[in-house]
Amino acid sequence: MGAHLASPHNFKEFNHLREVANKRRSYWLDINDLGKEGEYVSETTGMPSDFLLFQPNEPRNLNDSQHCIRLVDSEMDDEVCSSKFYFICELY
Repeated sequence: MGAHLASPHNFKEFNHLREVANKRRSYWLDINDLGKEGEYVSETTGMPSDFLLFQPNEPRNLNDSQHCIRLVDSEMDDEVCSSKFYFICELY
């Protein structure tokens, strides 16, 4: 369909995602550090993420297994990539 997971580039875009997201659900974003721990990139472009807003004490990479980023409770959190969550897409 020509879309990919959303990847906010600034606070304005991130705030828009928070406005459209249901606060009781988690949503995958197009950001991960699968290539190198702590270096967050867009899965779609391979470029470094230029906006991150993590929950307090995150990211923590629990058991060296949390590498994909989700939107939860209006902030970002790292999580196991095989977890099942909703997603928000954008046209590129």
